[in-house]
Amino acid sequence: MTNTTTGSVPSTRAGMASGIDTSARLISLAINIAVMGFILQEGILSYLKRVLPGTLDTTQLRTLAEKIAAGNTTSLKQGLLELTSLDASGTVVHAALVHGFGLVMLYGGIGVWVLAAISFMIFGSKRVARV
Repeated sequence: MTNTTTGSVPSTRAGMASGIDTSARLISLAINIAVMGFILQEGILSYLKRVLPGTLDTTQLRTLAEKIAAGNTTSLKQGLLELTSLDASGTVVHAALVHGFGLVMLYGGIGVWVLAAISFMIFGSKRVARV
């Protein structure tokens, strides 16, 4: 992609085009990492709310979801003693993590299809004349 970007401008502007390309790539990467982290945490939280209704308050569930999303499973039972009696084997924590990552994968898949459709609309309808 960088070769296409830098090759489409005059050689005097290739450095600027490369910088813009790299900046756009890094900015979109940072935004998508943040969005995927948010989706993961909210997916875990929604699963915990559904599976553990009325056992923990919203603040405790959010704290639990944050720890699960961060991969901090060693301190889960230390901070929330109620979790030991609710999920001694860790199956709820594992299932919540799987549910959250399922939503992240869904976001990624939808993003790919949307970008593919946009690319097709922009580039797919034009025919190149052969000489």
